Amino acid sequence: MQQWLMNTLKCPVCKASLQLQVFNTAPKEFRTGDQMLVESGVLTCTCSFIFPIVEFIPRMLIESFLDHESFLSSNVVNFAQRKQELMSRHGRIITAAINRNKATKTSFTFEWSLLKGNNEERIWRLNEDEYKAQLFDELNLSPEYLNDKIAIDVGCGHGRSTMLLSEKCAAVIGMDLGLSVEKACQNNKRENCHFIQADLHYPPFCDHTFDVVYSSGVLHHTSNTETAFNVVSSLVKPGGVYCVWLYKRGSKRAHRLIIGLRQITKRMPLKLQFWLYLIVFVPVHKLISLSRHRKSAPWREIMIELLDTFSPQYRFEHEPDEVKQWFSKNGFKNINVTTVNDIGFSITARLKPVN
Repeated sequence: MQQWLMNTLKCPVCKASLQLQVFNTAPKEFRTGDQMLVESGVLTCTCSFIFPIVEFIPRMLIESFLDHESFLSSNVVNFAQRKQELMSRHGRIITAAINRNKATKTSFTFEWSLLKGNNEERIWRLNEDEYKAQLFDELNLSPEYLNDKIAIDVGCGHGRSTMLLSEKCAAVIGMDLGLSVEKACQNNKRENCHFIQADLHYPPFCDHTFDVVYSSGVLHHTSNTETAFNVVSSLVKPGGVYCVWLYKRGSKRAHRLIIGLRQITKRMPLKLQFWLYLIVFVPVHKLISLSRHRKSAPWREIMIELLDTFSPQYRFEHEPDEVKQWFSKNGFKNINVTTVNDIGFSITARLKPVN
């Protein structure tokens, strides 16, 4: 973790400033040379919450003290007592977070673990240049606008969009619920790009912190897309830009079949899903590609698409006019659909400045 984050991170529950205790520092390689970063430590709040820093990454989930209990027991004095106090004071919201996040965290952590991290590897059938073009088409912002801006990539997954944004912005934070941030952090070579593990329902920032808030393919994987949209919208500065990409409703027979199959697959154990898709669906996918005289994608890329479609606990679909209303209700203007394809759409808008 870079010290810069201490100016930005807040307790996700009470929004108070945090205290840093460093256990270990280590060098990390960036384009400009090695920098000494906080490799391990803890961030603590006066409201009792403890957030470990593990493998250079602040773990800002409100349940992170349980996810990293062994680490904290070895490094924090009286941790057992502090854990008991935390559960006594905040047990209701901690238990709710665990129940809400468990399946989604496991599903997407596993999905992105299949990505090797090679920039030549295609994501959503896009190579690096195509992926970059799509990202900036969705945002519809000039490089000049982004030049001095602070941005956040909410639900950053593999981190590729976060790193691409950091090429244009002054600083970017990528946050994700799952452990995909670990590989993203390892692959990152840009010193103005930072990764944290956090829950979009409890973002560890004050309201109106970011000039640009970007969230692609994420909000519809929560229990209520509009509720998630509203929480994330609070991070936008007055005059700042909010961009989301969401699934749109489909009516084709194949789409209806997929939605029907999901009612079965999303309840299956993840390992069973993996072998089912690998043995049955991947060969079918390759045969369809051959029959259409197209080069088949590598099995890992096919599996990521299959897991993204069939394994998430939640997968909602929306219409652009519906999402435009969400923007309006949250005080945004200049609301525009920037991209549309067969499965989804992106919309950007600006938060009205304070008078």
